[in-house]
Amino acid sequence: MKKMRPQVPFCKKIGQIGITMGDPSGIGPEVTLKALAILGHPQEVRPSRQVGISAPDTFCVGTGSPQQDTVIIGSRNIIEETKNRYNIKWDGEVIDCVDVKREDIGYGKVSELAGRAAYQSILTGYKLVSSKIISALVTAPINKASVNLVCPFPPGSPPEPPPKRDKRDFASSTFSGHTELLASLSGTKRFAMLLMGDTLRVTLVTTHIPLKEVARKLNVASIVSKIELTADFLTQNLGIISPLIGVCALNPHGGEGIFGIEESEIILPAIEEAKSKGINVKGPYPADTLFVPQKTEVRKQKSENRSQKFDAIIAMYHDQGMIPIKIREFGNAVNITLGLPFMRTSPDHGTAFNIAGKGVANPISMIKAIRVAQRLGSLKVQKSKSS
Repeated sequence: MKKMRPQVPFCKKIGQIGITMGDPSGIGPEVTLKALAILGHPQEVRPSRQVGISAPDTFCVGTGSPQQDTVIIGSRNIIEETKNRYNIKWDGEVIDCVDVKREDIGYGKVSELAGRAAYQSILTGYKLVSSKIISALVTAPINKASVNLVCPFPPGSPPEPPPKRDKRDFASSTFSGHTELLASLSGTKRFAMLLMGDTLRVTLVTTHIPLKEVARKLNVASIVSKIELTADFLTQNLGIISPLIGVCALNPHGGEGIFGIEESEIILPAIEEAKSKGINVKGPYPADTLFVPQKTEVRKQKSENRSQKFDAIIAMYHDQGMIPIKIREFGNAVNITLGLPFMRTSPDHGTAFNIAGKGVANPISMIKAIRVAQRLGSLKVQKSKSS
């Protein structure tokens, strides 16, 4: 087994945006390189939302490319192999923080080695962004099963390299995703996962937990926190004046007084508290009616008055929010972590083991994740300097 490189040499100024390579057994390296190539020479490649992009000769970097503004964090071996496999000509910087080769991991497989590589890339990315060497972090998809083979959820600063775990011990797995890990590393108590597409924005109250635990995890404070973080993002980052936020019920038909009490005892009091803080929020509404396009189409202009259109939706659990946005925006949305002291984005898809290594992964969501990170990351840095 290859050993992890113990530390990244922070010996020179690097680019503004750091992109972790994700699980090297998935499509993360592929979509990252394709996205950077397209951003560097957009007139030659115009990918479609509907179809996958293979590896044409036009994946090349031209003058004024983002290679000066971005750095890939991960394995130089994997990045070079991916470039050669798909004929992607990108000559930007790679922070080589993990020693792993393609022949050691293959494609489309859950493995300890791939998990270690992905986890080490995240830790290195966090070091860079928390040290303000980069202004924002973009994370390519990881496989949680692979990471959980090596990564106990850290109570503080995690060890390097992560200790080995028994691959059978999934019952006690505690790594649940980028969002929770980065919040833990940065000591962030109030954070949220927001998915943003062209026509819909959704914030999740609970994220990566079993469905049977959702009702037990809901409380007034957590819902109010997610509403506040969403309202702040809409106003401070997107410039929306008095955004209107809709809140989902938990139970079918909003409970109707017979299917559950969460609406009356938890969700409605949270909405009332958020209103008392000056937030324009309504609900709870049954999720099957709240997500219709007529109610959620986002404003096209900052000052547009659309009193019956919601600028964002608060969903109570993962699939309640993710299913609608993936039906309407799959491959076109960006995952944004609210509340962190730095900007973090990611594409809206996973590792796609079923197509890894085939060269057909569509990079559009990664392109959007990079663009959002560039725009909002620089804005966050400007605000921190002025405060």
